[in-house]
Amino acid sequence: MKVFFVIFLTISLASVFSAELKRSKRTLVYPRGSVITFIVAIAVPLDLPNRSVFNSFNFAANYGVPTNVTHYTRVPARFPFTEARSKRNIITRRWFYRMASNYLTRLGLNGTGCLLRAICEVSESPLDDGNGLHGDLLQIILTPSSSIDENLPKAFQEAEIKGRMQNCDDYINNCPKSVLDMISY
Repeated sequence: MKVFFVIFLTISLASVFSAELKRSKRTLVYPRGSVITFIVAIAVPLDLPNRSVFNSFNFAANYGVPTNVTHYTRVPARFPFTEARSKRNIITRRWFYRMASNYLTRLGLNGTGCLLRAICEVSESPLDDGNGLHGDLLQIILTPSSSIDENLPKAFQEAEIKGRMQNCDDYINNCPKSVLDMISY
């Protein structure tokens, strides 16, 4: 009888404890618009006297996080791979000029007018070797003729030509502040 009582008590306690230890599956959700970002950077010191300057090469990966419990159970749809999409350049001079113009507009400036003035000024006074890597990149970006023809509006080529002729005064009315003066000293 003792054995029967011990077995009965063990089964009863096991069922009671197993019922208490069960809980629903928990999931972690985040506020709408949240992302997880992984950043890897390599910083290279630049040899400038009396200055501590680093040129950094960054790789950033952003991943959306679940904002709803159903995101854990639903398989996300994949974008179909198309040959046209794989050959398309994402970053072009036209794209960069549009982004720069929009940014300058958000700063309260005439975006296109200031971009045209910057193109003219870089053509008028090219950035030399003393400006380093950043100067070289800026020179290339703000010189429309330095790449293949992307069917940019004629105003961009005209700004570069006027700069070569030392005639950037036409752009001061549309952009009283020089963008290059804002980012240099």
